[in-house]
Amino acid sequence: MKLYKSAKEPEIYHYFNVGEEKLWMYRHKYYDATGKRKEKKKSGFKTEKAALKALLEVKAATLRGETKQIENDNLTISQWLDMWFEMSKSKWKTATIVQREIVIRLNIKPLIGHFKLQNLNRLTYQENFINALEKQYEPSLIRQMHSIFLIAINSAVEEEIISRNKFRGVSLPSARNKDAELTVLTSDQLGTMLTYANEHEDETYYSILLLLSYTGMRKVKR
Repeated sequence: MKLYKSAKEPEIYHYFNVGEEKLWMYRHKYYDATGKRKEKKKSGFKTEKAALKALLEVKAATLRGETKQIENDNLTISQWLDMWFEMSKSKWKTATIVQREIVIRLNIKPLIGHFKLQNLNRLTYQENFINALEKQYEPSLIRQMHSIFLIAINSAVEEEIISRNKFRGVSLPSARNKDAELTVLTSDQLGTMLTYANEHEDETYYSILLLLSYTGMRKVKR
């Protein structure tokens, strides 16, 4: 693909795709946190102005030292959760590992895993995750899933992949009425039960307990 440099900005180029449509791109050279020379490029812009706007945002991020954000701008929620899980699970108890793996695999990834980590906003999260969960799970379990997601996002902030956690304070479903007939195990009680089942019961029984504990299955009211 032949590139034609812009007369206005040396890091902006235009080119023609296979359909002979004129498109724009930028190629920005910078140094990462270790001092290594790198290049960030993005193509497909319809106008020179759009490419320039994106380039200026990248330059500003570079000046602020946010090179990790530049390098991970295409990272999806699913990809980050996999990275976070692998680098953090050695610090967690067995019950926590099982719980978070199930929530990530069965709930978070199917609903919002395809969104880019840096692009997911509060409204999209509210509509595609929290509101979707309300259709099938108890409020207490939704709060638990939300808490797990917040922990993963806080870790992304610590790793400087995103600048802040945008998902604190989203609207969550109200807790169940205290007068309702419901028996709830604490996290420690649940962990003890699962550990015992894993050690003393067969695989089928243990799997059923995991399913009931972490997927929020409940009796349908008729």
